[in-house]
Amino acid sequence: MQASSRRAFLRQTIAAGAFGSAAFALSRALPLAAQSSPPVLDDNAARTRDWLASRRVVTRRNVADLSAAELTLLRDGIRILRERSAANPLDPRGWYAYAQLHSAFCGTNTYEDQVHYGWFFLPWHRGYLIALEQLLQETVAEPQLALPYWDWTTSPQIPVAYAGGPDNPLSDPTRIMQPADIIPWDLLAVGPVLRAPTWNSFGGHPRVDPAAPQIEGCMEQGCHNNTHNWMGGNIASFSGAGYDPIFHTHHGQIDRLWAAWRTADPSNHPNPSDPRLLEKRFFFYGPDGHPFVIRVGDLLDPEACGYRFDSLAFNLNVRALPAYRDSAEKVRDDFVPAGEVVRTPVTFGDSTRKELLAALGAPRARVILQFDRKQLPIHPYCVRIYLRAPGEPAPSGPADPRFVGTYTYLPIPGLELGLDRHCVTQLEVTDKHAALLRSGSPLVATLVPVQLRDRVIPPQTLEVRNASLRIDA
Repeated sequence: MQASSRRAFLRQTIAAGAFGSAAFALSRALPLAAQSSPPVLDDNAARTRDWLASRRVVTRRNVADLSAAELTLLRDGIRILRERSAANPLDPRGWYAYAQLHSAFCGTNTYEDQVHYGWFFLPWHRGYLIALEQLLQETVAEPQLALPYWDWTTSPQIPVAYAGGPDNPLSDPTRIMQPADIIPWDLLAVGPVLRAPTWNSFGGHPRVDPAAPQIEGCMEQGCHNNTHNWMGGNIASFSGAGYDPIFHTHHGQIDRLWAAWRTADPSNHPNPSDPRLLEKRFFFYGPDGHPFVIRVGDLLDPEACGYRFDSLAFNLNVRALPAYRDSAEKVRDDFVPAGEVVRTPVTFGDSTRKELLAALGAPRARVILQFDRKQLPIHPYCVRIYLRAPGEPAPSGPADPRFVGTYTYLPIPGLELGLDRHCVTQLEVTDKHAALLRSGSPLVATLVPVQLRDRVIPPQTLEVRNASLRIDA
């Protein structure tokens, strides 16, 4: 392994606190596992690629379709991982170690290590799930074990299998929402995600220059962040999310969206080809406790990584589900706004109204509303965003025809290091806004904070700037 890579790895693991250099030293003393284990950490990513190719392909299924025996096997695996951590919090084969690994790369305020806010988001989390799946397979000696996904577009409630008290290793006592609660339908929009015409708008823009804007993909800041935050507790923060087992079902769904976007239009939805991304290496822990390296370019094809999905079909009309018709409370559109409503003028950049209107009707082009977030709030911040003319009545909820989308801002600690600056939100504008564009009126983007149960809404106004419309094709 090159000295620079080893130094980078040690810096990243030390950043995880208890899961730092002591865990690395401990892992070197652990016995080697079966031949199916990945290679010990080095810079020869081809060895990991060969290991991935040698894995038996498993099928990841909706958690709602798992049998009692399959759920028991999953529970047994996670229970063992929890017991390892209880016996030794530094055991890299334990549940705490994997949670800390997530925190090290997602809860960090170091630009070089942070994998959110851009194009590293999807491949890093794919590698994380692969490593966890392999660990569970060897822990319960079942090579067919596959991590399930939670399809919240058809079941917009926390899966019952993940509920319960301390006797259920899939539960987490910090969650605020419970299985009886229903996620608001506008938090689960996947239509804009699957319609995104480019990798940049879908998976995130390049993240190579700390001084450049950090532009998330529409999925990361939308249905991904929304669902994390809605549940509350550990899962609603970058630093705590890995502790809640529901993390792997939610991110199984996110990974499934990547596969669906790719296969929906293979010729027009290519995976990224930029070598600055493809040659990026990520570090994970194998089932023997040894760290190993995965190259992003080897994470683009699920089957080449040892798994497939049973279905790539999504419900694009979540609002029509019976769950939202059961009571008026569950279909209510007008959450009481909390905090200050933010209004900012929208410019058209180099585009004209005529070009924007033409793009609204084009088969592949999309019109994007984007703006900079001047700062990230201290607490997670859920907002509904509207596009309207000045002087119009205040927005009334996501059923309002001026509604654009619901997005959640998830902050990280240590805002003095710059990750709170130059973060760009991008949202799809649809043809329902065509009349507004034709009117010739100036446009205003309006952000309405959403009050979720038992959440603290930052008292300061969410500052945004540089709101504009552009064409993405």
